[in-house]
Order: sequence, then C-alpha cells, then structure tokens
Amino acid sequence: VLTRTDRDGLIDAGYGSLGHLTIALPASLNVATAARRLADGSILLGGRRRVTSGEGSVGAVVRLDPQGRLDPGFGEQGVATIDVNGWLDRVGAIESLPDGRLALLLWSRLQYNYYDCSEDQTTLVMLDADGRNPRVESAQERTSFGAGSCRNQMTLQLRSDGTPVYGNELGVFGITPALPGNWRYGPFVIDPQLGSFFTTVAGA
Repeated sequence: VLTRTDRDGLIDAGYGSLGHLTIALPASLNVATAARRLADGSILLGGRRRVTSGEGSVGAVVRLDPQGRLDPGFGEQGVATIDVNGWLDRVGAIESLPDGRLALLLWSRLQYNYYDCSEDQTTLVMLDADGRNPRVESAQERTSFGAGSCRNQMTLQLRSDGTPVYGNELGVFGITPALPGNWRYGPFVIDPQLGSFFTTVAGA
C-alpha cells in the first residue's frame, strides 16, 4: 500500500482511495525497505524477492507508473532482481543518477545463520535505467561485529556531480579518504553545493 501526503504531512485524500493506493505485486516480493520517486512521477520500490534456493532471497526493485501500475518496460515485467554474493539479499536504498542509471545499496549475509549477522556485506550496485545489467561497483564486508549485530542502517546519497556516497555501520565510502572503523555510523546528509556531509558516530 502506498500513501501520499501533502507538504504538511496530511493524507492526500485525492490519491488512490482516500490517500492510499493498493499495489498488486507477485507474492514472492517484499519491497518495503527502499523507495525513490522519479522526475516523471514513477516510483521505485526496493526490497527482496524470495527464492527457493538456499540463498533465501535476492534483491528486488519494482517500478510503478504514476498510476501505481507495474511498468512492464522495467526489468522483467516491472521487476528487476539483483543477486550478489551472500544470503538474504535485500535492497536498502535507491538513488537515481543524472544519466538515468540507478544506484542501489544491498545488504546480504556472508554466512547463513538466521540469528547471526556477524558476517555480512553491503554492496553498491549500478543498474541501467530500464532495470537491466546490474554491475557491482564496490562491496564492504564486516566479519567481526558480534553475533546478532545486523547492519540494517544503510544510507546512500549523491554528490552534486552525481557520484554516490554510501555509509553503514562499518564506515562511509565513496569519499576520499573513506571513513572506516569499528564505529556505528548513523544517517548522514550531503550538502549538494559543497559536497560535504554531516554524520553521527557512536562508539568511536
């Protein structure tokens, strides 16, 4: 279900049914972990797609037209899937680059233990505007953060020149120098004019 609000945060009753639009998606999709609205009014939703193999899931992005329908020209009938090294892949952030390509940030586990995330990976993937040709740009592994400490905090933003900068609990990357370390980076905001960023750090 998509919900639209006005600038003041009030429900826009003219959208869908009293502000809510129900989207019909294949049962194997869960796309509730990332979203991005494009300039043409279409919407990208990211998350995961369940698979029957031992991987559990692969990353998934769907594109909806301004009326909330799956766009058949994107990926395969509106759905793009991304499989990176690991288990339980999911898309945690989406950005649209100036040239139309998409930057995706994916999380996956490097060992399969349902209750343990002590070995996981954050991967930056580029996708063509039509949802095809995924390409891994960089990946950051974490192998000693402690059982049960899942790196669910991921942030992806663009500099003014369109280059992606991303962060997770392991560091902030895409800048020179990178900010690595066994710290817990929080969300950060990039100044689009200066290219600088602001972030919070705990446990430094």
